[in-house]
Amino acid sequence: MNGNSTQPVLLHIDTSEKRKTWEALLKRLNEYKELLGLIVFIVGGMLWAFGYFATKSQFAELKCFSKNSIIVNRETVRLRDIDESVVEKSRRLEELVELQKLGNSTDKQKIERSRVERDLKKLEDSQKGLRESLSKAQSKLENSDCMGAEEK
Repeated sequence: MNGNSTQPVLLHIDTSEKRKTWEALLKRLNEYKELLGLIVFIVGGMLWAFGYFATKSQFAELKCFSKNSIIVNRETVRLRDIDESVVEKSRRLEELVELQKLGNSTDKQKIERSRVERDLKKLEDSQKGLRESLSKAQSKLENSDCMGAEEK
């Protein structure tokens, strides 16, 4: 072998020195254990609070979305029922008006005509209210108004 060959250099790390460094660090940290505990407690509390309120906000959004979806479905069904009633009452009113024009209506039919007209007016008012409610709920769903909703 000639003198030009290189041999790997082995680094020797003194484990007792490494242990002393750790012991010194732990001793130093031990002096501040109450402060470290307080910091961990506060950070943990902040993380918990953030998680809790984020979940609460998401729950409020879900509640708003569900509520408006139920309103849309309910009012749609109610509106369909009222529309059918309006058609029936309108047909009956036309029959009664026709009888009255022909002069063949009785007092009982005249009273019925007044009742049907009143009922028809109430149904039309109900239709108007339901359409407004339906429109508001649909608008909230379409415009994502439930995003960021606050629980009330």
